[in-house]
Amino acid sequence: MKRLVFLCIFSLLITGAASAATIEAMTLSGGNIVGVDWIPTADRWDTIPGNNDWVLGVSSQANGDLLNNNTDPNNYTAITGLNYGTYWLYAVIWSGGLGSNPKLSVGLSDNSTLTAIFEVVDSAGSGASWTRYSGSGLLSLGWGLGTADKVTSGEDLASMTSDTANDHYLKMQAVPLPGAVLLLGSGLLSLAILRRKKF
Repeated sequence: MKRLVFLCIFSLLITGAASAATIEAMTLSGGNIVGVDWIPTADRWDTIPGNNDWVLGVSSQANGDLLNNNTDPNNYTAITGLNYGTYWLYAVIWSGGLGSNPKLSVGLSDNSTLTAIFEVVDSAGSGASWTRYSGSGLLSLGWGLGTADKVTSGEDLASMTSDTANDHYLKMQAVPLPGAVLLLGSGLLSLAILRRKKF
């Protein structure tokens, strides 16, 4: 039994490490749960240039410089090759809004997509984490702490600037698959130890 458990853990670790991917895009969509259906609001924010969505600014530190930005006056740079981790998101506040149940989609370099729908809790600027309503357990999302003003309406470089109005300021985290696999492996190992002590 012990050998089987260790073999399973080893296989899971190898599989998890091999499937590690980088973050290539993020899309934030406002929405509400009505009955059992998710209904989008009019607003959607995207890190990919030219998608006819509002820009979604991304930084690697609280209220930090935007990662999807460059000196090209006609366009902003899509994020590419980001490691899993914690990022701060900036989205212009517009008519449709986030709704009660925003959806976050994270595109990965292996052409897969992590998607989760959240329930907004607490108020903007509180730093509170939102409740995951459905979707990938590898994603978390919530309010940034305080306020930020990094973007305005539009989808080009001119939109990656202050407009003297606060943004939807959010904190997101993407947990790498190997971390989830390690957690599962440690759980299996604990079960094996408990089983051995019992018998």
